[in-house]
Amino acid sequence: MANNINGYQLVPNADLREAFLAGIVFNGDLHGADLRNALLFASILNGVNFQGANLEGANLQGAHLQGANLTGANLTGANLTGAHLERARFQDAILNGARLDNAHLLQNELNGANLEGFVMPVLHQAPVQAVQQPLQGRAYEIHNYFDSLDMNEITRFLQEFNVGNADFNQRTIPTAAVVSSEQTLFTPLLNFIDNSDLFTPDEKEENKQKLNRILSVAQGYGRFNANRDLLNSIIEFVSKQSDDFIEQYIRIISDECLNAYGRGDGNESCVKGMFERILTILGTVAITLTQDDSMNQDNETYKTLKKLFREINFSELVQEWASTYLEDGEKEEELKSLSADERKAHFINFMTTKYGALINETIRRKITEEAEQYQQMGVFERMSIGGKRRKTRRIRRTRRTKRIRRTRRTKRIRRTIKTRRTNK
Repeated sequence: MANNINGYQLVPNADLREAFLAGIVFNGDLHGADLRNALLFASILNGVNFQGANLEGANLQGAHLQGANLTGANLTGANLTGAHLERARFQDAILNGARLDNAHLLQNELNGANLEGFVMPVLHQAPVQAVQQPLQGRAYEIHNYFDSLDMNEITRFLQEFNVGNADFNQRTIPTAAVVSSEQTLFTPLLNFIDNSDLFTPDEKEENKQKLNRILSVAQGYGRFNANRDLLNSIIEFVSKQSDDFIEQYIRIISDECLNAYGRGDGNESCVKGMFERILTILGTVAITLTQDDSMNQDNETYKTLKKLFREINFSELVQEWASTYLEDGEKEEELKSLSADERKAHFINFMTTKYGALINETIRRKITEEAEQYQQMGVFERMSIGGKRRKTRRIRRTRRTKRIRRTRRTKRIRRTIKTRRTNK
């Protein structure tokens, strides 16, 4: 049995993150291997030892894992749709959010397995419903956001726009361009880069490579082909927008997919996340192009996109933080024990968390600039946005005491006057 497949060494503790191993036949030992976001769909992996392996986000759709040892394996968010899992062992495995629609389960050992996030199937009954409660954390922001969107409304809007603008901006899709067959979805974007003066020569090559990378990964998502019509509608819609819109879409999708969790290696979005961002970036672009006062504010298409993708009002969010944590807000006590710098960090974290998957570099800068301005104004120091300082308890007690003293003095004067009148 060969351990070198598709250029990957399939051995215990191997680093196989995002490895493309779809359709392989293997029955060796991969215990402790790092297989996060690996593409293993339609593979024959009967009897493989995955003990302690990390398969978070892996695509095992339709794979054969009969008799496989998955004891202690991490299968968080893994796609096991239609997988053959007869006699597979899952003792102490983590299956949070794993997809098991139409999976074949029979004589499985599940002692100690963490099954939070999906409903166990009744034998021979399918499909199995996955995630009932949204998983939390930065890695799940894009998934939760995507699942919350009204896909029927979005699909209807894209189709109506494309039909109503059948001949609009066709120059972005020249027929002379030649691309590999698997990249046909992004053909309009690749051609736009080649024919646009909005990218430098170096940027052209770099962005084309990034788009090819995004699509090659996204195609590994189990529902990619089932959503081909929607994906085509999205790219057709983008190709019919202004040059500014297309440029921003290319730049933002490249950044959001390949730098989802920061700059550097290992920060790419997962397979499902890249698929989802092909759609959600539409809203991000519309919001980005209307951030400042400009003629874009009256663009009806952008207005609709912002509504469909639920634009967050920055000013209202700032006010929510202030009314909650400052000036006698219901959670004021949480900030009292913090330093001014810690309160500033609290504000930035609050804003960033509220934006969730809608966050982008433009919004991050705006949040930071707002925090810097508040710091200069002394907001974090005195815990008040207004110009007046907050009254301390000591000051309040002093003023209350003065009022009491004035009241008592008035009463004494009145009693004295009354006594004098009586004596007369």
